[in-house]
Amino acid sequence: MIHRIIDANINRACEGVRVLEDYFRFELNNQGLSRQLRDIRHRLRRTYCSDELVRCRDSQGDVGRATSMETGDDRRTGRKDMLMANFKRAEEAIRVIEENLKLIEQYDLSKQYEKLRFLMYNLEKSALRQIEYIGWEIYAITCERLCGGRDNIEVARELLENGIRVLQYREKEKSKREKLEQCMQLRALTREYGCTFIVNDDLDIALLCEADGVHLGQEDLPVQKARKLSGDMIIGVSTHNEKQAQKALQQGADYIGVGPMFETDTKRNLEPCNSVDYLRYTCENIPLPQVAIGGISPENLRLLLEATSDAGVPLCFAMIGGLLLADDLGERIRQIKSIIKEYHDVPYTDAGS
Repeated sequence: MIHRIIDANINRACEGVRVLEDYFRFELNNQGLSRQLRDIRHRLRRTYCSDELVRCRDSQGDVGRATSMETGDDRRTGRKDMLMANFKRAEEAIRVIEENLKLIEQYDLSKQYEKLRFLMYNLEKSALRQIEYIGWEIYAITCERLCGGRDNIEVARELLENGIRVLQYREKEKSKREKLEQCMQLRALTREYGCTFIVNDDLDIALLCEADGVHLGQEDLPVQKARKLSGDMIIGVSTHNEKQAQKALQQGADYIGVGPMFETDTKRNLEPCNSVDYLRYTCENIPLPQVAIGGISPENLRLLLEATSDAGVPLCFAMIGGLLLADDLGERIRQIKSIIKEYHDVPYTDAGS
């Protein structure tokens, strides 16, 4: 009977992992996560092989089958719910395998399954972080001097009303007090609209206003140090070359900024970047969500989209002047989303959605 339990749970764990693997492979084109899940699935099957597994199987006689058919607990409310359910399904099944292997004097094999369980825990955290970035499309960044006399709060509300799903607060010239005051207001506003809120540079302000994340430059706190203070907060890192991108990945960044793509006057003393070639490199080699940034506008956006049409990672486009200088923010947002949709099959979100 122990082999029957182990067999059922190996199948259960592999089924859960396969659902996850196919989502990240076919829907998100995320090569990094789908490869890791595939490896775990194969290890689940191969770690313990015994003819007893199939011999003891009795699917027709399973008393839990009728209960499963009758329950409605397996309803799903969306993609995130589906992913969380299948991570839990796999993790719980692996624990059952571990415990039962100990009962048939297979302690060493049980420890191998324990390692797989902890791999799943870590992968769950990474995967669920990544799906939060999907559908951003436009990564809006504040810049009050480009807002025609309006303040960041007024402009942010208009952006959010027109479907912006991530907003970064970036103001280099304001005092800490001014930044905190605006960030507290923006945090309340972004919560109201269900928008991800990122604070640039200032981890202390991000923590005080309970932002969703912080974006760090190359001269700011290292990711590992910031993580000790920020806990599960999203951490993004600006990168300008392959070495910096690899370092951000190794240190545990949740996403990277990639740029500058084009000339821009919204940031001084820019590090040189080989722009489109560098973006191609990160899309192919850095398995993290990415934000292309620097001088992006509706006029040059197609160049980036053509270069990344088969990107295997979540990708969105940061805009400051290309967005904020528009006479009609709503129309500019619709224009940009329409261009992106020509190249990527992403959910189109209109105002208020």
